[in-house]
Amino acid sequence: RMILNVAPPEKPLPIDMNLQKWSKFYGSTWGSRQHFLYQIYDEMLCADMVQREIAKGANYRYIIRVRPDVLMIAPFPSYESLNFGTLEHPIVLYANKKVYCCGNEDTFGVGYTDIMMQYLTRYKIVNAMEEDFRLFPKGVGWTSESNLHRLITLYWNASLLEADGIQHALLRTKWTDKSKVADKFSGGRGSRGRGRKNGKEH
Repeated sequence: RMILNVAPPEKPLPIDMNLQKWSKFYGSTWGSRQHFLYQIYDEMLCADMVQREIAKGANYRYIIRVRPDVLMIAPFPSYESLNFGTLEHPIVLYANKKVYCCGNEDTFGVGYTDIMMQYLTRYKIVNAMEEDFRLFPKGVGWTSESNLHRLITLYWNASLLEADGIQHALLRTKWTDKSKVADKFSGGRGSRGRGRKNGKEH
């Protein structure tokens, strides 16, 4: 089943521009920083929805995070064929960069439920109103993708890795090679993205 969450109108999120981390963010304007924060804030709202379903008795082994403008241009691999690591050292997978690049770490992610719930709630860490020089080293520029890498490896004892079998493209970007996407899509079955609940795909 599909669960939708209708969010209220967006208002500016709190942000302390005096913190050194924001001076090194790749987006140089206040608006670009707000856009990034709302992206990960909305991910946190999605995590809240999942948590409510778990509280009702749902049991999810995997969670997929995917942008709404992503097109899967090849059949999604079986979960059994993907390497998710172990529960002690999980792996979050993102889509093949040789098929579509770049920023893939930040457009699609799939992994075990526990690590993905941390992935989806990084807003609480990223927008903390204090300096964290382990996550945001002095003088080092950062992006959403590099921030996710540092969080996963330094904080959560996990890895963020590319999966050759997961192939996607963004539909709205000017960098999309439309002919390449069309050729791949016409030659295979399209996929809207899948989840697995209680060991069964839905």
